[in-house]
Amino acid sequence: MKVLVVDNLDLFTYNLVDELEKKECEVLVYKNDTDMKVIYNIIEKHKPKLIVISSGPADAHGISVDVVRTYQGQIPIFGVGSGMHFIIKAFEGKVGRSASYGNLAKISHDGKTIFKKLENNFEAGVYNALAVIDVPYSFEVSARSENDIVMGVRHKEAFIEGIQFDPSSLLTVSGSLIIDNLLKEIGKK
Repeated sequence: MKVLVVDNLDLFTYNLVDELEKKECEVLVYKNDTDMKVIYNIIEKHKPKLIVISSGPADAHGISVDVVRTYQGQIPIFGVGSGMHFIIKAFEGKVGRSASYGNLAKISHDGKTIFKKLENNFEAGVYNALAVIDVPYSFEVSARSENDIVMGVRHKEAFIEGIQFDPSSLLTVSGSLIIDNLLKEIGKK
């Protein structure tokens, strides 16, 4: 499966790329300052089955919001950390400060799509100082922390999902299963 990753200059981006490659994905990585015309040409040429928006500094989203707005409903989109925040911003939701940075969080979830077959209250590494504070109407909350922080969102119609935590972190023991579930869900499309 071909996957386009928008790299928001996070230290963990290549851990996520490595996880995707272990699952036999062909991963194309482009930094967030790539011109949208180039992204359009890459998508036309390679026809990726998934777009991943990586985490990164909150003010360094570059083209991430534009990619979400342009390809929503056309190509499945998955956001990690700030990548989830950029998805929320693309739909006019709000993100604000969080006390979850650098913590191990217990995640409860709805058991659907990327969370299938995962135990509830699994532990995950959270490395983001921001969190979703206003979920757009077109989204549902799919996961929360024990402190009621939004840890996962899912679009109600298009295949767009995001998670606050890093599935490629050593602290997220169930992270590999989340990526497996993501790829299986996209295979159904």
